[in-house]
Amino acid sequence: MKLSTPARCFHVLSPLVAALMAVAGSSAWAQAQDQASPASAAQRGATPASTATGASSLSRADHDFVLKASMGGQMEVELGRLAQDRAQNDEVKRFAARMVTDHGRVNDELRTLAATKGLALPASGDGDAAPGTGKRDAAARNDAGSPQRELQRLQAVSSANFDREYMKAMVSQHKTDVALFQKAGASAQDAELKAFAQRTLPALQEHLQMARSLNDRIATNPRSGSGHGGASAASQPSR
Repeated sequence: MKLSTPARCFHVLSPLVAALMAVAGSSAWAQAQDQASPASAAQRGATPASTATGASSLSRADHDFVLKASMGGQMEVELGRLAQDRAQNDEVKRFAARMVTDHGRVNDELRTLAATKGLALPASGDGDAAPGTGKRDAAARNDAGSPQRELQRLQAVSSANFDREYMKAMVSQHKTDVALFQKAGASAQDAELKAFAQRTLPALQEHLQMARSLNDRIATNPRSGSGHGGASAASQPSR
């Protein structure tokens, strides 16, 4: 059976999201065990969070930051690829390309850093969940703000409305990104992870400013920038 373009996109993207959600699910399971067994949690004290590949050297809060940053970054890349194919506005296409490049680089850096802390993150395009993780956490899977739900939503949007909906999503996601990295940059316990959050934050703040500006222009005039090759904020090279 021949799949429609949105269906093909979801068929490719959902395994990657499943891998990320599987890792997140292992964290949620560990937290549930702590709550169910206070004595065990007290004995561990500051024991690092467990992962699918063994014991992580990260605190629970730092561990959760890595998972959330990874899931958000992967969503930025996959939605950017989708927008490069479906966007009607040239400025939106350029912005999407920038997101793929910038977030792809940050994702690679985070994956490398996480590996040194004993936490394995799935690579882009990796359709297999991390070993030993079992089923994805149901609460995370059904979360209205989860990457899978956002991918599904935008894949179902009509071509006429895609640019507007994509840019609205980019404003919302980058607000989340900035808040997440601000918190980690101020309070992460791991020094290397804290430094990573601090040096990544300015680029995310720039992305948010770009997204807001382009979103406002699209909302006012959906075809502004369409069919033109002129430079825009989204077309400037990343720093």
